[in-house]
Amino acid sequence: MINLLSQEIKTERKKNATFAKLLVFFLAILLLVVGNYLTIYFLQNSLVAKNASLTDEKTDIDLKNAKYRDLEKDIAFVNGRLDLIKTTVENRPKWSSIIAGFSSLVPTSVQVSNLSISGSAADKTKGMAYTVTMTGVAKTLEDIEVFRKTLDDSGSFTNSIFKSASFNADQSNFSFGLSTSVVLKTVGSK
Repeated sequence: MINLLSQEIKTERKKNATFAKLLVFFLAILLLVVGNYLTIYFLQNSLVAKNASLTDEKTDIDLKNAKYRDLEKDIAFVNGRLDLIKTTVENRPKWSSIIAGFSSLVPTSVQVSNLSISGSAADKTKGMAYTVTMTGVAKTLEDIEVFRKTLDDSGSFTNSIFKSASFNADQSNFSFGLSTSVVLKTVGSK
């Protein structure tokens, strides 16, 4: 094939072809850069959205952990109350046997009108020590002394002492005050 084009046109075409190749090369690089930029942009937006989602999840978990800690505190409080109830039940005194025994120790000539009880610290091996204070009336001072001695001799009461005694002339009897000690076994003790 014979090329009838002039040398100038041939040179111009070569320049144009080189320019076109360079233009295509630069456009390809530009497309790659823009493509990479868009990819990075979309990935960044995706990561920002994922980060926001994870932050929300972390906040939810923190709230649940706070509720869990509050629940643990409530459980500890309730367990403390249950332990207190258990201790109270285990250390409640066996009053029925003491009251029944006490009533059998009161002579017929003595009437107990007031009975008060105050306790001290519990001892797991012995029970609970109480001071029993009572007032009443009796026909004679000897009846009061017999009652005091009967309490001490019973084995249930100790250290029985007179607090007061006075004669009531209008009723022909003696008013008295007496205190004694008792150690009660608790329900939980042996």
